[in-house]
Amino acid sequence: MNMELTAPETVATLATSGILVHVEVNVWTATKQDQEISDEVTQAKNADPNSGKFVKYLLANVPEHHALTKDRAAWYNWLQRDTFAWAGAWRYLPNSRIPAFMKEFERRYAVEQQLVDKLINVLPSVISNAAFQGDMFKPEDYPSPDEVRKKFGVHLYTQEVPVGDFRNQISIESAEQMRAHFNKQIPSLINGILDKQVSTLVRLLTSISNCCRVDTVVDPAKGVRITRGRIYDSTIQQALELCDTYKQLNITGDTRLEEARATLEKLLDGVNVEVLRESDNLRATMKAGVDDILAKFGVKN
Repeated sequence: MNMELTAPETVATLATSGILVHVEVNVWTATKQDQEISDEVTQAKNADPNSGKFVKYLLANVPEHHALTKDRAAWYNWLQRDTFAWAGAWRYLPNSRIPAFMKEFERRYAVEQQLVDKLINVLPSVISNAAFQGDMFKPEDYPSPDEVRKKFGVHLYTQEVPVGDFRNQISIESAEQMRAHFNKQIPSLINGILDKQVSTLVRLLTSISNCCRVDTVVDPAKGVRITRGRIYDSTIQQALELCDTYKQLNITGDTRLEEARATLEKLLDGVNVEVLRESDNLRATMKAGVDDILAKFGVKN
């Protein structure tokens, strides 16, 4: 495949099939360096005044603040799961996933705001309690509620995928350097997207296969019993969304990925989760189908 910038079919496909997104999540660490205590420690240890710093954790053991730090990690995990690596903090988002992405962003943003509200509501009592817990308390260490709110925030940035639109004001030499650099990036970017598509597909197919498992267990004490995997609505829904996304996003035209997508879509067509849970025959059919797809990726389940 020709992936040069002068061959627009590849670059244009990246540009027309998705956008770049960056989500910045700001969380107040609630730490404060105390120079007075630092000086006391270094003097007590006969050490250089610059050899150590004492940092106070103003909201130590405050669950409302801990919830916000966990929420930041949840944002990161979501972006890693639902978008593709691009460059630094920027992620590649397929057009077909934009509506679902925005809906989930708004839901998570509302949750983040609720968590900030909860922290601000308990802040007065946290400060009051801290005043009676040792000699390190200084009221000036704690910002006002309005200042605390400003220290938290979630910001969504978007931009189009660059297609090599080098402006006249850029020198020819610089433009050629940028073009060459971008051309070197294209194969790794595309291969990274394809690798993640395959790994996500394999992980989901493995989950469906395990969900549809029906095993006969022979227990000398209890006799023969049947165990069945638990089938979740969310798993089937994720599989349907994956089929829709991959139908519109197959940058390299990978035939193996398209065949797997088409086969999975056919397997899921008209599937009723409730009936699937109750019918061992349908479970066996579904499992055999997804296991066959997995086998084509060298995975045995």
